[in-house]
Amino acid sequence: MYDRDPYTFANNDLIPKPILDVITGILKSWDMAETDYRYIDMFQPDGILHVAPEPSSGREAMKSLHDNLIHPQNGPLVDLQHYLDRVFLMPGNTGGKTEVVFTGKLDNFLANGEKVTTDFATWVILSESQEVKGALRADLVRVFSDCSALFGAIEKMMSATNGANGAGGTKA
Repeated sequence: MYDRDPYTFANNDLIPKPILDVITGILKSWDMAETDYRYIDMFQPDGILHVAPEPSSGREAMKSLHDNLIHPQNGPLVDLQHYLDRVFLMPGNTGGKTEVVFTGKLDNFLANGEKVTTDFATWVILSESQEVKGALRADLVRVFSDCSALFGAIEKMMSATNGANGAGGTKA
């Protein structure tokens, strides 16, 4: 999709490396269908990931969200690939917190082989780690995206699967 590594922003050189490390640490691990769960380590223990209609608070909730959404055989998503566009460091550092907003695209691969690409913007609040002195960790990652096409494709896929498994049907 781009002429650069998908986890490299067009303005990567303007952002401090510790901030980039948190963002890419989350996304690279999250994009794995069979994740290594390293994305969890990029959050504070009580961090919030708000990517679904309801936020996932704490590491176990984040892990459950990933496992129920992305699975290489069961889906509904079997794979993901983020492509990063630009990142914006917000001015000031209120209360020891650093805020960034970044944009990009996300390829969502469904269990039926369909690919749905969505645009997104993400707001991240970072602070010094409660566990690793001097490291940054995410307090909040809030994703904004119009997922109507993705949810529609998932619903259609699930309806087709359920219809094939209904009375007299066979699984496709």
